[in-house]
Amino acid sequence: ISAIFPIRRCRPRKMFFCLVNPKEIVMGLLATFGTDKAKETQGTWIDIITNDDDTVCRMKLLRMGQSNRNFLKRYQSLQRRYRSGANQDRLPTEGELDALREAFVETVLVDWENVDNILESPAGFPATEPRVKYMPFTRPNALALFKRLPELFDYVVQEATKRENFQAEADEADAKNS
Repeated sequence: ISAIFPIRRCRPRKMFFCLVNPKEIVMGLLATFGTDKAKETQGTWIDIITNDDDTVCRMKLLRMGQSNRNFLKRYQSLQRRYRSGANQDRLPTEGELDALREAFVETVLVDWENVDNILESPAGFPATEPRVKYMPFTRPNALALFKRLPELFDYVVQEATKRENFQAEADEADAKNS
């Protein structure tokens, strides 16, 4: 079964047509918009930056969006604390940003590796221990890091919402290139 779809309009009343198999359209949609559900629910590693010692700072993220119901529920519950008025055309308050960071750390950020220790005293280390090069992944460390580096938080949120990071084809292509 074929369908006729316009492919381009040359003049106002003239149009060229081609025959297209509807299965090709569906496959095109799946290839373009489909994601690997395992990556969305178990996480995928995203490289952030290469450190001075050539190690790669990276974070393991779950998909942030409609497929992550835990994030949506947690963010809504935290946001209720900070809502003020019905004006939606305003900038988010610091409290609302705190709610977003907290929901993100609890439901999207799974782990990290080789994150430079930029905090005074990261959680998980007694004050008596010497300063370590990399911070361990803990929720308090993640919240403090994202509060200190809001641009990093914005970047990681963008990566957690990118469909391309959660598509199966990306892994297969990476495996072939390795």
